[in-house]
Amino acid sequence: EAGSMVAAGVVVVTAILEELEGEDVHLRVEWLYQGRWRSATVSRGLLASSREVVALASRGLPVTSASARELVVWLSRFEHHNRPSLPAAYVVRRLGWCGPGGELGFMWGRTLIREAMHSTDGAPSTWPDRSVSLVADGGAAQIAEAYTARGSLDGWRVAVGVLSEYPLAALALFASLAAPLLGVIPDAPNFVVDWSGKSSHGKTSALRVAASCWGMPSERDGGCIHTWDSTAVGGERAAEMTSFLPLLLDDTKRARRAEDVDAMLYRVYSGRGRLRGRPDGMRRSSTWRTILLSTGEVPATSFSKSQGARARVLSLRGMPFGDGSSGQVVEDLVGALMEHHGHAGPMLAQWLASNRDKWPALAEEYRGYVTDQAAGTDNAFARRAAPYIGLLRLAARLAVDVLGVNVLWSDVEGCIASASARSVADADVGALALDMVIGWAASHCSSFEGRHDSDPRSGKARAPSGGWAGKWTGEAVEQFGASPEWRGTEILWVPAVLRRVLGEQGYDDEAVLDDWAARGWLVSSTAKGRSVQRRIFGQRTRVIGINEAALDYAGVESE
Repeated sequence: EAGSMVAAGVVVVTAILEELEGEDVHLRVEWLYQGRWRSATVSRGLLASSREVVALASRGLPVTSASARELVVWLSRFEHHNRPSLPAAYVVRRLGWCGPGGELGFMWGRTLIREAMHSTDGAPSTWPDRSVSLVADGGAAQIAEAYTARGSLDGWRVAVGVLSEYPLAALALFASLAAPLLGVIPDAPNFVVDWSGKSSHGKTSALRVAASCWGMPSERDGGCIHTWDSTAVGGERAAEMTSFLPLLLDDTKRARRAEDVDAMLYRVYSGRGRLRGRPDGMRRSSTWRTILLSTGEVPATSFSKSQGARARVLSLRGMPFGDGSSGQVVEDLVGALMEHHGHAGPMLAQWLASNRDKWPALAEEYRGYVTDQAAGTDNAFARRAAPYIGLLRLAARLAVDVLGVNVLWSDVEGCIASASARSVADADVGALALDMVIGWAASHCSSFEGRHDSDPRSGKARAPSGGWAGKWTGEAVEQFGASPEWRGTEILWVPAVLRRVLGEQGYDDEAVLDDWAARGWLVSSTAKGRSVQRRIFGQRTRVIGINEAALDYAGVESE
């Protein structure tokens, strides 16, 4: 055995690493290949299998199927004899804060940020105590490689200084820098910031501003910006990989299906992926803490009828860089960001890691902003948006005080108020569904008794081809200088028709009816159920009715 060849080169174990968010043990293996040292951090189980260790041959490990068994024995003995002297560290499979409460630092690409920055690609002998290394391959490795720096922080500061004139774009900066604060303030929620408007008017450039805080501000060439054209599993993996970093998705129209956008919005704010099984039990479900920054020609909320998802989207509509006359400004900005990026986010993470004693005060500051924002409204949806705005406001303050950015919260307050109002309207699924069914009734008025057509000869009601939808009380009136509006006190629906209309438009009929009942919009004669009995053409039947309060809310005049 002493005379047999183990490998056609030097192969050693240089570190033992435990998985922070799992139970696997990994080994760092190094070998000499074509005059330089190469390394891999792999599962200890792989190095214990002669079949699997051969896979590392493609990376230059001097092993073949003939020598694999001897190499496995060699590595096992090497680890056993040298374990007391081998550096011990941890591994993670995602970026962002590491360890309980982020105590082990912030993983940015393959760099661990603490009071200083430590590359985990270096020799283990140079690692700090309780070091953390990233294990990533394939698509995950590609995401990590986008988090790199170029140029200078001063160059980046000068470039983003123009954002004080463009508040919609400036919010991309604050939203990007708010993401690591999710680890500082555990009760701060995940949320979505969405830019919508005409194509070629600066939405992608706003994402480049956000991306430039952390790395390559591009949707190509291995940049930080991704598109909506991904599978559900791919979206989950990207969200998990970018925990405590912004998740940047460009152009909702590239989504494979409308429901994929809805599902992604839900996943982002829930912070957890689907449960999936495996032959020996359940897979560990993905989790994440992130802020999704999205763009599209139409609002992301238009893809969702979920009140929960809509309520967690801050909708920004319009052109981030003004009326289109700022093309040269945008071109210059993007060019500067391509030359200077990847400095601001790591600098903020380093400041946070070095000032952990200030985290409680930052949390109190955040809660103060939330209280201020919520105090100005009695609308439940507006109060729900207060935590998002509070976190953005804290990020804006740190951008000035820590990073020296010359863009202030006061520069964006106006568009925040407008975005909050739009988001409140978008989140009110009950009101949107009410408008929709009233519009449907108006366009199908002959299907309702009281608005029905009559036979000109007999005067009898002419039954609609699709059957009766219900009964509409009151009269149709023509208003001077305006289109006709329906004036009535009740719109009574055959339940099956109302539920079908809601369902065809993607609404959860039970959730909508619960909302209407809670707001006093339904005609009800008893405390039980939602339906009442009425006569439609002399026949007594059960119907679900929208009352005068609902019509008033929707702007339909009542007698």
